[in-house]
Amino acid sequence: MRLRLFFLLAIVLTLAAGGVLGRLSTRLPVSWGGHPSHNWLAEQLNLSSEQRKGIDDIWNDAHEKLKTNFQQRSDLDRQREKTLQAMLTDSQRLAYETLQDDYHSRRQQLDDQRRQLLDSADKLSRDLLDDSQKAKWDALGSRHDRRGSWGGSTRPSTRAD
Repeated sequence: MRLRLFFLLAIVLTLAAGGVLGRLSTRLPVSWGGHPSHNWLAEQLNLSSEQRKGIDDIWNDAHEKLKTNFQQRSDLDRQREKTLQAMLTDSQRLAYETLQDDYHSRRQQLDDQRRQLLDSADKLSRDLLDDSQKAKWDALGSRHDRRGSWGGSTRPSTRAD
C-alpha cells in the first residue's frame, strides 16, 4: 500500500511540476520588435529597401507559423494533462509511461518543425543577399544564440524606428 501511495504521489508531483513549467513557458513574451536597434541588422548588411522588405516579409511569415507551432505545443500539453488526470487507476504506471513516450515523440516533432521554419526563413533571407552581405549575415548568425533569438527577438528585424 505504501509503495502504491508513493507512486501515486510521485506521479501527481510530476504532473504538477510539468503543468507549472508548461504554463510558464507558454506565457513568456516573444519580442518581435520594440528593440531600439531595429535598423541594426539592415545597416550591418547594407540592405537595400527591397531586401529589407523581403527579409521582413519572410520573418513575419515565419513568426505567424511559429505562433501556430507554439499553440499546438500548448494544446498538446493541455491534452496530456487532462488524459493523465483521467487515468489515475491501478494500471496508471504503465499507461503513464506509454503516454509520456507518445507525448515526447509528438513534442519533438513540433520542435523539429519549429527549427525547420527558422532554418527555412534563414535560407530564404540569405538568398536575397549578395556575397558580402551573406558573409556578414553568417558572422552575425554565429553570435546568434541558436534558440531562435537575435538579441532579444526571435527574428532579425530590418524595420526603421
